[in-house]
Amino acid sequence: MSSVVEKSSDMEVSLTYASYERHTEASFLLSGNKSNNFLSNATLSKESTDSERVDRNGGKMLAPRSRAVIVMAACLYINLSCFGMVPALGVVYVELISALQCLRSEAALVQGLCMGLSLGGGILFTTIVTKYDTGACVMAASVVAGVAMACGSLARDIGTVIALVGVVMGTFTSVNVLSTSIVINWTFTDNRKFALGILTIGATIGQTAMPYIADALIEAYSWNGCLFILSAITYLNCIPCGLIIHYSKRYFQKGSETGGAKGDTTSVVSFLTDSAFMVYIVASFIFITFGPVEQWFVVDVAVLKGFGVQSGATLLSLNGIFGFAGRIISTVILKFYPKTRPELHICYGFLLWAVAHFGVIASPVYWGMFLAMILRGLTTSIVIVFLPSLQLELRGPESFPRTVAISYMIMGVGDVIGGYLGGYSVDVTGSYNLIFYIATVGSVYCGISMLIIFVIFKRRNRRSNQYQQLPS
Repeated sequence: MSSVVEKSSDMEVSLTYASYERHTEASFLLSGNKSNNFLSNATLSKESTDSERVDRNGGKMLAPRSRAVIVMAACLYINLSCFGMVPALGVVYVELISALQCLRSEAALVQGLCMGLSLGGGILFTTIVTKYDTGACVMAASVVAGVAMACGSLARDIGTVIALVGVVMGTFTSVNVLSTSIVINWTFTDNRKFALGILTIGATIGQTAMPYIADALIEAYSWNGCLFILSAITYLNCIPCGLIIHYSKRYFQKGSETGGAKGDTTSVVSFLTDSAFMVYIVASFIFITFGPVEQWFVVDVAVLKGFGVQSGATLLSLNGIFGFAGRIISTVILKFYPKTRPELHICYGFLLWAVAHFGVIASPVYWGMFLAMILRGLTTSIVIVFLPSLQLELRGPESFPRTVAISYMIMGVGDVIGGYLGGYSVDVTGSYNLIFYIATVGSVYCGISMLIIFVIFKRRNRRSNQYQQLPS
């Protein structure tokens, strides 16, 4: 009797496998392959692997390499446009002071609010960007930001420029800034750190090119024409990038972060009670408050030292050129050493950045400022490239959108405060020395903070290993 049951069971297994084999062969033939050969073990293995990859995210396939490259290119251009506006406004800043007869602190609010809201405003749109159509959000935000900048170019007083370029344009730019990091995180699930490192290269290309573009446009069309043309270059050209993101959404591998009001509250509380994250947040606030002083003021510093606007624009571009080189080097490190500790790289990056701050303001000769800006470009690239890796380490890939949003919000507040403090310090003291020396001390503090985070991580790993070694 038992032998009959075993034979019956074997027949069922055989029939099931045979039907599966016929089904996979038929699918193979219908897909366009004209070969009459049976599927090889390698093909079956590949189908099995693809099936596992599909099931991992509710039936969504990972993006093909060609699609991933296109998405990366779109996000790079968006980053280029958004982050390139800061040094461009640094060139316009000098023109606003003379053309609108305003205080330096008022003119500094334009770029300070723009950059601050570009980063911090993302917290307002996190749910919309992650839950709904990210590409459509990028397109809509690009239209509003571009129109606001174009209208700002027609302004006749500094208050209107602050409102349109600083506030409105900055707020909607935050949608694009936030979306690029999130989209790359969703698309490149197998090598997130390396892909996020590549994304930062777009910003440094913008920082290199935009000062020269802005300077040339001001020479030809004044600051009004410069802003009007930049509105098309930076924002209207982002609309096709939004289309690419929209038509790539079927490949996004979204995380499974707990939803709902209760889940959101629990998630926020977990951020606030994370010691490493809080140390990181304080450091982020300080570095973004005082770190960009060269981007904001180096053109005016060069003018006050008697070197001229064009020499100042050259210094800004040096930051971009060597920032590009530094980001390539840092990205290569992430590619070949993916397990490297990002907080240690960021630590020495901050300490060298402090030297650059001091060199820019303390040097009485142009070549000294020249060398300091080269050092700044190299060191800031180290910090910026490894920062997304640290964000992933702090809270994990599933919480990455919220981590980025909270980080950008804190950085945005710091950006607004820093830009205003820099301009105000000049109005009161007559020089930029004070704000640059504060930036130097702040960079040293940030470097020490990264060492503290390293120690916290090391303790957590030790405790985790001890827990795993406990007898069951």
